Amino acid sequence: MLSFSNLLSLIGICLGVFSLLTVISVMNGFDSDIRQRITAFRSDVKISRTGGEALSNYHELAQRVEQYDYIRHATPIISNELLIQSQDGIRGGVCMGIDFESYSAGTNLKDRIMIGIPDSESLNDNGIILGFDLAMNLNVSVRDYIQLSAPVGTEATPFGLLPRSRRFKVVGIFSSGIPDYDLHYLYYSLGAGQYFSGSGDIVDMLEVRTENADRSWYYRRMLSKELGDGYKIEDWSDYEANLFNAIKMEKVLMILVLSLIIILAGFNMAGNLNRLVTEKKRDIGILQAFGVNGRVIRQIFISSSFYIGVSGILIGLVIAYAFLRSQMEWGFIKIPISGFPIQELPVDIRLADFIIIPILALVITLLSALVPAAKSRGVSTIEIIRNRG
Repeated sequence: MLSFSNLLSLIGICLGVFSLLTVISVMNGFDSDIRQRITAFRSDVKISRTGGEALSNYHELAQRVEQYDYIRHATPIISNELLIQSQDGIRGGVCMGIDFESYSAGTNLKDRIMIGIPDSESLNDNGIILGFDLAMNLNVSVRDYIQLSAPVGTEATPFGLLPRSRRFKVVGIFSSGIPDYDLHYLYYSLGAGQYFSGSGDIVDMLEVRTENADRSWYYRRMLSKELGDGYKIEDWSDYEANLFNAIKMEKVLMILVLSLIIILAGFNMAGNLNRLVTEKKRDIGILQAFGVNGRVIRQIFISSSFYIGVSGILIGLVIAYAFLRSQMEWGFIKIPISGFPIQELPVDIRLADFIIIPILALVITLLSALVPAAKSRGVSTIEIIRNRG
């Protein structure tokens, strides 16, 4: 019969397993959601020169890269940090020079356009696409004009050397679902980007769409081998390295903190079994007197710990899986933050978590039985009989 103390240990193990699986699955959900937003709006892999030099052979390089079976598309990008000025304000932003049709083929930029219907022709005619938050800050909409200026690059004019500057017409406003992108990113033509860079027909990088964004780390390695040391290959996790590293750190800390629940349950179980050895010392001595092997007695304590641990783990697994599946199906837990890109608590159930965490919990519970089991070996049959007499 399960005692009240052991029942508390079982509940503790159950809560520990449930908490760990739930928190990790939610953290995985946030991680997957951010990754999907980034890889949908940008490509999976980025190719640039190792020394930061521009790519002058980007046409040939794109054709070469697209010949590999695992590459779907490659598009050239030129990036500039410029000052953006409207009648109502001035801000800094990251301006991406793109070939609109090529870039849209590898990303979901077209699908993210909220206002306007931009195309290659409108972008080549000094058109520009802004993020929603940036447009709100500048108080501009489609058909309005903004001025872009390069604070570093200059060009010769009749008035001397002046910063490069050009007037653009807003032809589209996008919402990426990533607040930082919506506030800082703009898209204009590849030619406009080359103008602000003060260069010829060169670009900064190629963005590459692979056949599976989840395996971009593997494709990055393959591209590094194929292209050689002259190229720097980065995958989507490098685009927002600080963000993903922070998520990983939070996940590790949450695992360590929530594991304490299982560890405390294991200490409680060890204390219960230790007290049981003290209470049943006479019975243990009698069993030894009748020739029962000490190994059998130790197995009794280990088996007791095993059954309690397995019961708690199984109950925690079932409850966690039912809860997480319910959230995935119905999304009953909402995120009450207006304007937040995620409205429901994201969940990503991974098989590895449902294997590793139960094993970890079982190891902790079995270790908790080792001290009481070892203590049972110290019971002296002669001492028990003498004290009885």
